[in-house]
Amino acid sequence: PSIRYAFRGPADPAGTLGAENSLLVGPGSQTGTLSRWGDYSTISVDPVDGCQMVFTTQFIP
Repeated sequence: PSIRYAFRGPADPAGTLGAENSLLVGPGSQTGTLSRWGDYSTISVDPVDGCQMVFTTQFIP
């Protein structure tokens, strides 16, 4: 498994996302019985400016 992301910058048209990028590339595919994803993922708006967001997730190699 890998962690990938895409975002829309301030100058980008509404309703669009930029290209998808890899934050962390895993060594292969998930083949075990561990099949739960996203239990420990969250996204929060930055309270300082109300525009930026912080995303956290987990990665199990």
